[in-house]
Formats: sequence, C-alpha cells, structure tokens
Amino acid sequence: AAENVCRASIRQQLQLYPEVEARFSSDRGGCAPQQIRYQNESRNGIRYQWLFQKDLTSFAENPSFTYNEAGSYPATLIAYGSGGCTDTLRRPQAVEILEAPRPVLSVDDFQKTLPDSSFTFAPAIEDSFREAWLLTGTGDSIGLRDLQPLEYQYPDTGTYRVVLKASQGACVGATELRVRLLLPKPIPAFTALDTAACDKLRVRFDNQ
Repeated sequence: AAENVCRASIRQQLQLYPEVEARFSSDRGGCAPQQIRYQNESRNGIRYQWLFQKDLTSFAENPSFTYNEAGSYPATLIAYGSGGCTDTLRRPQAVEILEAPRPVLSVDDFQKTLPDSSFTFAPAIEDSFREAWLLTGTGDSIGLRDLQPLEYQYPDTGTYRVVLKASQGACVGATELRVRLLLPKPIPAFTALDTAACDKLRVRFDNQ
C-alpha cells in the first residue's frame, strides 16, 4: 500500500537591491582660504549626505566647501541606495589646508617732496616664512634676507604701489601701500629794478 505522505510548501519572492558603494575624490588642499571641490564617484547611489568640519552638512552630489583656517580636515560621504541600502566612506585627513604668511608693511612717510626722495620701509611678517621680497613700484624687486628697515630712493616724481610678499611653500601672502613723491612747491619771488624816477616811471621786474 502506498504510504500517505504529507507535503507543504511556501513560496516567497525576494527583492534584491544593487549594492551601494560610497566613493569620492577631492582636491588635496591649498592655502587658506581655499575652496575644495568634492567629486562623488559612488556606485548605485540615489541620494547623498556629506559631513564636513563642525558637523557642517551638504546634500549636493558634488559639493564645494571653503576652508578658512589652516589644518587637516576630515570628510565623510554617506551614499543611500534603493531599499534602504547605505554605505559610508570617511577619510580622517581628506584635506590639508596651509597658512599663508601675513606680511605687514609700514613706511616713514607716505608723501615726500623733492629733493627728499628716499622712503624707509619697515617690513614685518607675523608667521613663519621661507622667502620675502619687496616690489618698489619701479620694476625693482628686492629680496629680504632679514626684516630690517629698508631705505629706497625713487628716481622721479609720481605715485608708487609698493608690495611686500612672503612665501611659505606654495602659499604666498602679500600686503601693499602707496607712496607719493612730489615736486617742490614754487616759491614766488621777484625784484623791481629802477624803483625811483622824477616823472614817469618805467619799472623792470626780475623774476626769481
């Protein structure tokens, strides 16, 4: 006799969603303030969330972010896919921002009159630097081995734009001022000749 066999079955349909992979690249850094562009290279994502310094967030696919201070900064990308799938990529030191030197320039007087044509510039730099140079506004560029006051004599009258630059690696900081060299003011002077006569007087003047 055939055995009585009980059978039962259940069928369930499974939905598989594409695997999400978070990927991104970015500019490596620069000198503060520096705008960094982030390029989203994720796979199978449909929306994105970026986390930057101090919990600043962006939901753009390819955001840009400006770093105003020197330092090493992280960046995190969360990629969201279909069916609730997510993937997160965090780079602790995604960007390196450097500080440009901050030069300061002063001068003994912003305006002088011939024959005094020499100006004394006092350079100062608040941060460490590798090289510094002064652009006098006449085409001369003077390298500064130290930060001692520098006297410069201008060849002619005019207004000159003077720039102090300092570099540290690829970062260059600059400041400027303007000096003016004038002609001396004319001093009117004359003498009168033949200042006395008996009748009509014809006077000759000698311009001095």
